[in-house]
Amino acid sequence: MQISTFADVRSILVLHMRNLGDAVMNSYFIQILHQSFPGVKIDSLGRAELEPVVRRLCDVNDYMAIDIPIMRSHPVSTRGILEFIPKLHKIRSVRYDICINLVGDVRENFIGWLTHPHVNIAPYWGEQHPFRQFIHRPNGKMFLDVSIDIPDDMLN
Repeated sequence: MQISTFADVRSILVLHMRNLGDAVMNSYFIQILHQSFPGVKIDSLGRAELEPVVRRLCDVNDYMAIDIPIMRSHPVSTRGILEFIPKLHKIRSVRYDICINLVGDVRENFIGWLTHPHVNIAPYWGEQHPFRQFIHRPNGKMFLDVSIDIPDDMLN
């Protein structure tokens, strides 16, 4: 399936791989998606401890909890990584039209790519943008189909 306009979109996967603040911002983003594209199935993939927050703040069809470390502060769990494999198979079988992560870190970009959407989207922060110091981004556009370039002077 080729996505040429948003009218073609039937399903979106939003990633919540980081911390509470990111989940709150993503939840607001999901509400805007629902308002802008009624009838589109919106699911979330993220850390288990964020599910209650996301479900309280926005309407997601399905929240798929995973336990894989993205940041150094997240504990490494072999069990969590092994449990991710069947969940990934389920996600890939859906074949989401769009996977979105609002961070743009290469690790989230990679997870988005693993989900095998038609289009994997994330921001690409300018070289001097203050947010760039918080993300890991060697080859920042790697694994993306579409990057949203955020200039250095765009702070909000």
